[in-house]
Amino acid sequence: MVAVAAFATAFLCVLVCVLYAWSFYGVAVYDVSKSFYFLVLDEVHIEASTAEVQYDGGAGFLLEREDSDYIALSVYLQSTDGEAAKAAVSKNYESAEIVTVQSGKLYMKSASQKKLASEAIGALDSLYGCMQVLDREIARLAGGATQASSKRILRILEDNFTYLGREYEEVFSDFSSVCESAAKTLESCTADIVYVKDLRFLLCELCVSYTDLCGAFSL
Repeated sequence: MVAVAAFATAFLCVLVCVLYAWSFYGVAVYDVSKSFYFLVLDEVHIEASTAEVQYDGGAGFLLEREDSDYIALSVYLQSTDGEAAKAAVSKNYESAEIVTVQSGKLYMKSASQKKLASEAIGALDSLYGCMQVLDREIARLAGGATQASSKRILRILEDNFTYLGREYEEVFSDFSSVCESAAKTLESCTADIVYVKDLRFLLCELCVSYTDLCGAFSL
């Protein structure tokens, strides 16, 4: 009986491995993965801490992860920028830490997904390019750029998001929705005084959206 049970267990393990390997057969993989470096606080009283962070110019973005929920002060596209920001706020926020969020690769399984591959890759590249512009503008505004110069750049970025939303409405609707929402946020931000905290919040949203869009094509 012991030998039979051992054989059955071994057979089951082999079967699982074969089925797992088979799941990759015919799958097209595209590496569009990016890393996002969230400067966060691991706080218990999230609602009160969010208000405090936003008062200090932080995003106050709720970053939900499997292990815990965090309040993000900001997010960075380069690890060195994130570490520098962490050092800068460490006196005021002793619990500040960097949480790295990694987007996955695109796994195109069906024929319809593979047909979408070039559009999806182009869309994500465009989104990341817009995020880079926003990231630079946040740094520029925080460094003392004028409201007028910042609004000029942000309105151009708004136009880009509006264009992308329309361009991909039929072929990549989830992406289109992300762009339309970003355009509306920028329109609201530039209607009056542009606050760095609002731009930081938007960039946090976009980083999570980029990750989610990639996740829609996971195995």
